[in-house]
Amino acid sequence: MKACQAYHKYFKSTRLAFVGILLACLLLAPQLQAQTTDRWYAKGMKAFSEHDYPKAIDYFQWSIAHGGGWQPKLALANCWRESMNYAEAGIYYAQVIDQEAIPSVTYFHYAQTLMAARKYSEAEIWFAKYGKMASDDPLATSFRGLDKLVSACIGDSMQYAIERLSINSNSSDFAPCFYQDGLFFVSGRANDLGVQRISTLDNAQLLDIYFSAPDSNGRWSRPKLTTALNTKLNEGPMSIDTATGVLFITRNDLAHRKNRDKTARKGLNRLRIETMALVNGDWQAAASMPFNDPRYAVGHPAIGPGGKTLFFASDMPGGWGGTDLYRSDWTAAGWGQPINLGAGINTSQDDLFPFVDDKGGLYFSSNGHVGLGGLDLFYAQPMGNGRWGRVQNLGYPLNSEADDFGIVTDPEGNLGYFASNRGNAPENDDIFAFRRDWPRFECQPMLSNNYCFFYSDEAILDIDTLPFAYEWDFGDGNKARGLEARHCYEGPGRYNIELNIIDTVLNEVFFNQHGYLLIVQDTEQVTITAPDTVALGTEVAFSASKSILEGCELTQFYWEYGDGMRDRGTDVSHNYATLGTYEVRLGATGAPSEDGALLCKNCVTKKITVVAKAQMEAILSSQAAAKQYEALEQ
Repeated sequence: MKACQAYHKYFKSTRLAFVGILLACLLLAPQLQAQTTDRWYAKGMKAFSEHDYPKAIDYFQWSIAHGGGWQPKLALANCWRESMNYAEAGIYYAQVIDQEAIPSVTYFHYAQTLMAARKYSEAEIWFAKYGKMASDDPLATSFRGLDKLVSACIGDSMQYAIERLSINSNSSDFAPCFYQDGLFFVSGRANDLGVQRISTLDNAQLLDIYFSAPDSNGRWSRPKLTTALNTKLNEGPMSIDTATGVLFITRNDLAHRKNRDKTARKGLNRLRIETMALVNGDWQAAASMPFNDPRYAVGHPAIGPGGKTLFFASDMPGGWGGTDLYRSDWTAAGWGQPINLGAGINTSQDDLFPFVDDKGGLYFSSNGHVGLGGLDLFYAQPMGNGRWGRVQNLGYPLNSEADDFGIVTDPEGNLGYFASNRGNAPENDDIFAFRRDWPRFECQPMLSNNYCFFYSDEAILDIDTLPFAYEWDFGDGNKARGLEARHCYEGPGRYNIELNIIDTVLNEVFFNQHGYLLIVQDTEQVTITAPDTVALGTEVAFSASKSILEGCELTQFYWEYGDGMRDRGTDVSHNYATLGTYEVRLGATGAPSEDGALLCKNCVTKKITVVAKAQMEAILSSQAAAKQYEALEQ
């Protein structure tokens, strides 16, 4: 981190200043050291409150070097965590985690650093300790059974193939945004003249917008600085309304120093969202969003389909904690007041980098929902009236133990891009492409197969005074007497149906009134064969062998068990780790044509209820008793 180099220069000049007065202060050294340590710690806390983490790190390291105790170590750990350097944060959390006076949230933060190091079993211990001390936080119980939850995330590895793009630099590259046939993206790289812009506040790389596009062979063009979108401060992330061409962009406030609010003017230049429009081929500033405020950050815009709803991230007061996701709706009066997306989406940690697909599905990054470590990528389906479905972790390889964020996808979710610092220094993000290796299905509830039939015929012989009886032979070994009868078959097949007149004295067929062939078939659909109710912790068999699609030979079957785990194959099995009701999805495709197009595909869903073993035993006992009763009735 470049701020560390600046710190060493400052450290040397301070040492020189001390030499001149060393002898005069020798007797007062212990008192001066304590006062100096406290002073550096106080300066560090001030810088931390202003989000100037590089400067805060310098102060806390100085305090620690001069015997500052555990408080500056904890503060330093928090600085490194806020800087997304989980390895350094973990070192200092480990040194203070046994202190009785530390805030309870420290256990949660320490567990996060352990997750980033893939120490999931150890992380679960500290999540549990946090849960005991912060029972009012919904996250307190979210990380129970962490090893199994992580296994569920890793189980998605077959869904995507990823590739690191050639447009990346030695600096941070992130926040891809679809534009024309290529991408806008954010980068801290040096420009074409070899000049890299650096912040005078903390020596951090200033961020600009670049553009690149792939050719017909998939080779990306050399990234070009988009001068019209850039200012002397930071730009990005951004989002474009494809219908109107209006661009929503995150920026620093150029008029920051002129702000009349002293609190806002002091310290960090916070983010805001502005709009730009393409006029006669040139990008021109259009407007500032009405909910921008110099007292807090507003950024990471994502315009929804239709251009009437803008999603964004903010640390404005009144949220659930950290950075929350909000939406603003367009009205006749303009953009409305921000609406928090609620506790189902937001957590007490950081939720940011939203993206909305063409169907209104919300993608975002969070370090508060259960993931693999750092920021993970998540998805939530819109349910109408501002409600969202269950937040789903997108799994490995889109997610890793590092920070994974800033995803964009095509309308079908088959191709897209995201950023990650996996395999790099914490401040060096790269852009990755992903391609879905798992077909996208539109699923419908599975229809029940009907194997039950009602039989009826008219009498051709008056048998009331004769020793005869009408009897149906259902062709599966079962029979029933009477002109009317109802029968259920165990499954599909070809059955020879007969209506006979039986001599009740000889107990043999006297006359065959008529007969015909009945063909019983399953419903034409992909079919999930599995029990409706299963016991917790037992292996459950699933089969797709009864699937039928006329005119199509099904060759591939894709299972989603509803708990984040996936599988492929005709016959598979799964073990559920948590009680509840799960929606199992089975998608199937036929053999592809020569051009790679799928000739057919179908998908169904089925509810599976997971109960405790004792409850399952009671259900099985009840079913056995019911079958015995039916046998006696027959």
